[in-house]
Amino acid sequence: MSSLLPVFTAIVTVSVTVSVTALSASHASAQESASDVTSEVTSEPLSSPTGAAIQVRPSVELEMEREITVGDIAEFSGFQEEEIGEFKSVRLGDAPARGESRTFTSVGLSQIFRSYLPRLQGGREDRIQLTIPAKVVVTRKTFRLEASAVETEIIRQMKAVCSACEFEIEGLQLPLIGQDLPVGTTWQLKMRSELPKGSFSAPLELSGPEGRRVFWVAGRMSVFKSVPVATRAIEPGERIHVNDVSFERRDVTFKHDSFPTMAEMAGSIAARAIAADSFIGRALLRREQALKTGEPVKVVAGGGEWQVSIEGLAQSGGFVGDIVRVRIPRTQKVLSGVLQDKGLVEVR
Repeated sequence: MSSLLPVFTAIVTVSVTVSVTALSASHASAQESASDVTSEVTSEPLSSPTGAAIQVRPSVELEMEREITVGDIAEFSGFQEEEIGEFKSVRLGDAPARGESRTFTSVGLSQIFRSYLPRLQGGREDRIQLTIPAKVVVTRKTFRLEASAVETEIIRQMKAVCSACEFEIEGLQLPLIGQDLPVGTTWQLKMRSELPKGSFSAPLELSGPEGRRVFWVAGRMSVFKSVPVATRAIEPGERIHVNDVSFERRDVTFKHDSFPTMAEMAGSIAARAIAADSFIGRALLRREQALKTGEPVKVVAGGGEWQVSIEGLAQSGGFVGDIVRVRIPRTQKVLSGVLQDKGLVEVR
């Protein structure tokens, strides 16, 4: 089939509609068996061909170094495999080296396809639709380090540090690895097990047939989280109430303090002045001990339409929301309950 191969040039041209009846005398016998056979050759992709069609792809990636064949660049529909097997194996040239490409123009490709169309047409009533782009670029598939994949991995690892946080990455800088690494190359990123304060860098390890190499990625990270914010100015020593706090999504990238939950703030007192619309961190709060060992308490149980209460003595101290132990003097039994307020324990 080598005699059918044209000399390919770098000319970019737009394909036109041609007629197979204009073939050379070497295919006269094929023309007689398929008289008046025509094939539409266009540069526009077919939307939804209903009959037999051949569509040449404008770009192709090969995974290994080998010859380029018609089957690599063309998609066939409406044919039996035995009809196109020989044509698909026709050699077009050698595959490019890793990181390089090879370009075929419609001028050369149309000559090869037109020489085979009469055989494929056979006794078909409808014309075979052939689509050839102005040029076909063949490249060797190589290892690629995608920024989106690296960013996804960074966020995945940071989620393991703070599952409630959201992350935004800017200015991600990837190493200059090159495009000539083999397909089997893999990479592994190792972020620190702590949230970065703005800028970050992390080692990226490449492993493959050519060995192991370490590079670095860098960038800037913003961390967002739903945190407690003061809805009003709170004075030192003032007790925190539910209406004094709202939880909002805020940038906490450079915040060093940790943030309490609403349950943890119950019964808390402002250790320092807290301005309106400012963060409420644990360092700004102090919890007032609501119960000390030996203090009398009221123990309540029940719910709904009934409730019973009895006097007791605290066997342990605690803050509101803690589980404390209470001894009932009348029976000398020791019960456990939740400290609801100063001097009030609920047994559930």
